[in-house]
Amino acid sequence: MGPSTATIEVAGERDDPPVRLFCTDSGGDGPPLLLLHGLAGHCGEWDALAARFTATHRVVAFDARGSGASTRRPGDVSRAAHVRDVRAVVDRFGLDAGRLTLVGQSMGGVTALLTAAAHPELVRALVLIEAGPDGPSPSLPGTIGAWLDSWPVRSPTPGRRPRSSAGERRAAPGRRVWSPAQVACTRASTGTSWSPRSRRTPTATTGTRGTRCAARCWWYGPARGC
Repeated sequence: MGPSTATIEVAGERDDPPVRLFCTDSGGDGPPLLLLHGLAGHCGEWDALAARFTATHRVVAFDARGSGASTRRPGDVSRAAHVRDVRAVVDRFGLDAGRLTLVGQSMGGVTALLTAAAHPELVRALVLIEAGPDGPSPSLPGTIGAWLDSWPVRSPTPGRRPRSSAGERRAAPGRRVWSPAQVACTRASTGTSWSPRSRRTPTATTGTRGTRCAARCWWYGPARGC
């Protein structure tokens, strides 16, 4: 049998609506292996790796909230929300607690690390790819923003700004489109109230809280008074 797919629902906290997570179960025998993709990625990036490991592991992957076929505009994009999603996937697929290996790339590596810290009883091993325990560089949000700005943006009608089905104004050719989830992630990682309308590259906060605030927001999500 080939991989199977399922969509699970994760309840929101406070007044946030539930989030749908698109999951791929590649099957396999042995201890569970949960694969977490990076920023702007999707679980399909793991397909070739998953196929190789099904001989020795039970392999599952999912699209993170705000990515792929999962809910694209979640109300909560904090680090804690991503950890809750991992726990929900583990429970939904019955992955054995204490035998689980988390494999995370970039943002997925951060989620894997935080999940192991919050739920040590679940995780046997971590595999971190382009990720580690250090906080981000203060220049990281600007670097990521510049990288995303380099992507081409097409407009179906030259000289006009198309609108989405929801009436959202999209960017003109060559201009970046910021979704609400992307704006929320950028604000969380920089510890600011940055807006795309400012037309400035998002950077980490300065002043009395400085980069400590930006790093804390990146790892744990924005806190009150941040």
